Amino acid sequence: MTDVERTSLAKHPWSLGGGGASELKELLEDRAEKRLSDLVASIGVDTITRAGDLLEMPPTEYARLGVEPGVLLAQPIGEEIRDWALVARDSIAVPYDRATWVVEQLERWPGLARFLWPHRSWLAQRFVSGGTRMCDVGMPYWAIPQLPAQKHRTPTSIAWAFVATHNHFVLDRGGKVFNRSAPIIKLPESAAEDDHYALLAYLNSSTACFWMKQVFHDKGSGTDTGKWQDEPAKIAYEFAGTQLGECPIPAPLVDAADVVLARHAAKLAQARAGALEQRLRAELPQSGVALRELLAELEKDDASMLAQLVVLQEELDWRSYVRWDLCERELILEDPSVLLGVGVEVGHRPFELRLARRGLATGIDDHRLSPTLPDHLPDRLAKLWENRCQSLDASAELRIIETPDYKRRWFITPKHLAGAVLTFERRARETLSRMLFEELERGLSEGKAPLRAGDVVRGVLQNGFVSAAIGYLMPERDAAAVLTELLTDDQAPYIACLRFTGAGLEKHDFWRTTWDEQRAEDAGASAVPAVPPKYAREDYSTPRLWELRGKLDVPKERFISYPGCESDEDREPVYGWAGWNHLQRAQALAALYQDRKQREGWSKDRLTPMLAGLLELIPWIKQWHNEPSQEFEGLRLGDYFQSYLEGECRELGLTVEELREWRPERKSRAARATKKAKAAEVEGD
Repeated sequence: MTDVERTSLAKHPWSLGGGGASELKELLEDRAEKRLSDLVASIGVDTITRAGDLLEMPPTEYARLGVEPGVLLAQPIGEEIRDWALVARDSIAVPYDRATWVVEQLERWPGLARFLWPHRSWLAQRFVSGGTRMCDVGMPYWAIPQLPAQKHRTPTSIAWAFVATHNHFVLDRGGKVFNRSAPIIKLPESAAEDDHYALLAYLNSSTACFWMKQVFHDKGSGTDTGKWQDEPAKIAYEFAGTQLGECPIPAPLVDAADVVLARHAAKLAQARAGALEQRLRAELPQSGVALRELLAELEKDDASMLAQLVVLQEELDWRSYVRWDLCERELILEDPSVLLGVGVEVGHRPFELRLARRGLATGIDDHRLSPTLPDHLPDRLAKLWENRCQSLDASAELRIIETPDYKRRWFITPKHLAGAVLTFERRARETLSRMLFEELERGLSEGKAPLRAGDVVRGVLQNGFVSAAIGYLMPERDAAAVLTELLTDDQAPYIACLRFTGAGLEKHDFWRTTWDEQRAEDAGASAVPAVPPKYAREDYSTPRLWELRGKLDVPKERFISYPGCESDEDREPVYGWAGWNHLQRAQALAALYQDRKQREGWSKDRLTPMLAGLLELIPWIKQWHNEPSQEFEGLRLGDYFQSYLEGECRELGLTVEELREWRPERKSRAARATKKAKAAEVEGD
C-alpha cells in the first residue's frame, strides 16, 4: 500500500497499483512522444450482429444447414486470441461484396436465404444503434447492423482479447470479421507490414501489460468455478479500445530487430496453434500404436515451439525496457536473429530464476520454477539471462514489471475448463472427440435413408482411425458402445412434439403462425408477421436439446432420431442425417413409413406419428422444392407429398387436424417406477 497524491486522481485513467506502480506509469507517459491513438486510423469494436445465437457457428454446421461456404467469414472471439496466435472455431454469414463491403442481394445465396427466412421477422427488428432498428432505416434483414465497411477495405488488422488476464494481440491479414469480444486496431492505409509487426511487438510486451493493468478495470476476484481468486496475476481485465488509445508508445516505434522477432513469433505461434489438428487430419493413424506415436511426436514439437516463443517474448520484453530507458543496452542482443530456434521452458525466465532462488518452488500455474538455467542454453544467452536476473535487484522499475502480474503466462485457461490449464493432452482429446463425431456423421451423410444405430456403428468402425481414437480416449470402453452414445448425444427427434414440452409447443405454434404470415406476405398479401417469442430451457423436452438448439431452435445437431419408428425385428434405434433438406427428410420418413406399414403391418396408432412428422415438412417442401422435378418427370414434389399424405389419411381414417394435434403418450411417474421395478425383478431372476 502507498500514499497517493489527491491531484493524481483529478483525471482518468487512475493508477491504483501502489508500490511505485503509479510513478512508473507516469514515467512511461512522460517519456512517450505519442499515444496509440496518434498512430491508428481506428480502434475498437468491429462487427455487431445482434444475432449471435443464430449466426455464430462452425462452418461444418453451416454446411449441414445448406449455407454456401463462399458467404462465410471466420469470426474470432476474444478467448481465441492467445499468445500471438488466433484459431477461430466459428464463422458468420456475411453477404457483402468483398471489395466494396456493400450488402448483396440475398438471391445470390439461395442456401443462406433458406436458412434466414424462418427468422426474417425478428432479424428486421434488430437495433442498429440507440433506438433505431434496421427496418427503420431500410436495411435488409440479412444485413449486419454494425459492420464498419471502411475497416474491411484494408485487410490487415491487429486484434486483441477484450477480456483476459494479460495482453493478447494478434496480426490478422483479412478474411475475418471480429466479435465484439475481439476489438481491432486499424493502421492508416499507408502503413507497411513492418509497422504492424512493430506495434504488435510492443503491445504484446510486459511493459504494455503493466500500463494496461494500471488503467483498465479488472473483472473482480471471482473465478469460473465461483471461488475467490487470491492470485492477482489470474484476475481478468477488460481492455477497452477507448482507454487503449491512450497507451504510451516508445519512439521510434519501428525497430528492425523487433520486427524480425515479432514476425517470427507470430508465424511460430500460428503454426503451433494449428499443428495438432492438421497433422491428425493429414495422417489419420489407423492403429492405437501409430496414434500414440504421432501424438508423442506432436507433443514434443509443441513443447519445442512453445519454448522458442518464450525466448522470443523475453527478448522483446527486455528490448522494450531499453527503449523506455529502464535498463542498459548490454541486457539485450544487438543481433537477436541468433535466438531463432533457441528454446527455454517456462520456469527458467530471469524473473522466475529470481523467484526460485528466493525459495518459491512453483509458479502461478503450478509449473516448476528452476533456480538454474538449462544446460542446453548457449553460453552467450545464458550469461545474458543471468545478468538480467541480477539486474532486477538493482532496479525498482524492473522489479515491478518482471513479475507474474505482467509477464506472459503461456498457460491457457479457457472458460469451459473452469480455470484449468488447457494442456496438450486436453487439446488432443478435444480434437480427437471432434473428429470422432465427424466420422460418425460421415457414416450417415453418405446415404439417403435412415439407418439402424448398429449399421451406422459397424460401418464407421471399419475405419481404423475410429477404433484407435476411442482406444486412446476411453481405453476401458467398448468402441461400439461409445459410438452409440455419441449418436444419442447429438440428435434431435424428427417431430416437434418430441422436442418440446407443452409450453415449448405453444411457442412453436406462434412461430408457425409467423411463418404462415410470411408466406402470405411473399405471395403479395397484406400481412404483418409478428415477432415470435424466444425459447427457454424449460421449453425443451431434454436439457441436451436446449444445448443443441437454444433460444431460436436452430437445428445444430448432427443426427435425426426416429423414436417410435424402430423395427419390430430388432427394436434398434433409427437415425438419419441432420444435413438432409426438407425434401430429403420427407423422402426418408416416407420410406420408413412404407416399410413399417407394408412389410411389418403396423397399426394406425403406430403409423400416425410418422404422418404427423411428414405434415410438418410439407409447407417447407412446397416453399423450397415445389418446382417441376426432372428426376420425377416434371412432378412437383411438394404437391406430391401433400396428395400422398391426404391419401394415407383417408386410408387410415385420419384428418390433418388429428395429425397436427398428435402428442406422444406421457407416462406417469408411477408407471415409470413400475417399469423399473419389473426390470429389476427380471434382472434379479
